[in-house]
Amino acid sequence: MTRRKLLWTALLIAATCAVVALGVFIRPYLIAKYRGANADLRRAHLVRARLAGSDLSEAVLSHAVLRGSDLRGANLQDAMLFGTNLDQCDLRDAYLGGATIRNASMRGASLQNAQLRGIPELGYNPTRIENVDLTGAKYDSRTIWPEGFDPEAAGAVLVE
Repeated sequence: MTRRKLLWTALLIAATCAVVALGVFIRPYLIAKYRGANADLRRAHLVRARLAGSDLSEAVLSHAVLRGSDLRGANLQDAMLFGTNLDQCDLRDAYLGGATIRNASMRGASLQNAQLRGIPELGYNPTRIENVDLTGAKYDSRTIWPEGFDPEAAGAVLVE
């Protein structure tokens, strides 16, 4: 085989690998952005994804990595967030009512004005919510916080 054919073959193989690798990361993003309701996004890698206003209601996001994602105004009602990494996510004005958040990480997340009513498992299998901005976030008596966490000191408002 000539040197030129070897080069073209190597480039074709590299391009094919790149397309396959991009598909692994782009497919979950497109599903989350445009068809997120009831979607199965387990173990999805969505770091710094732009998902503002997305409908992720009843989505399964168990063990997904959403670190640094923009989820402003997103609908996460009744979503399953087992072991989900939400560190440094922007969840301002997001709706998380009824979501199951267990053993997740929300370090440094912004939850200003988020709806947190009826989250029954936030406090189980301790979810890490350190340095979280809860200014104006609304919760109710059904919202269970991790032991020792004071939501009102973090800015959250109890609404019945």
